[in-house]
Amino acid sequence: MDPDLLDKIVARMRTSDIVADKYKLDISVEKISCLRGTEWLNSELLGFFLEWWVERIGAGSETRMPKDWAEPKCYFTNSYFFMKLSGEGDRTASGYNYDAVKRWTKKVKVFEVDKIIIPINANNTHWFIPEPGPDSIYLKANSRTWP
Repeated sequence: MDPDLLDKIVARMRTSDIVADKYKLDISVEKISCLRGTEWLNSELLGFFLEWWVERIGAGSETRMPKDWAEPKCYFTNSYFFMKLSGEGDRTASGYNYDAVKRWTKKVKVFEVDKIIIPINANNTHWFIPEPGPDSIYLKANSRTWP
């Protein structure tokens, strides 16, 4: 986002004012303020940008498969997917908890997509987005086969 525009928005609006209301997300001035300086990107803003990307490229997410015209066919998870799958924050969790995320994938045939985009928040300090799929370097390096 243009830094001058962001400064104008922050100066003229209250922190609780909504600047974007789309994708079932309300993005307030407070939420976009993380784009200034050295503040961390929050999960709501990341989710908003991911949904915008999904819409733009015809990808699938949560309740829908990618559009027929989308190439490559991508499936995006939300920013909470990996946290739930890995049991992050649950001291009793060991391994992956598929039951915690199955409702998010029940309408999507994840093995029929080319790429799965999974945003991960590492230690609440850094976002990264691995891209497992049939050509995944991770899968090849670990001698796993794609079902």
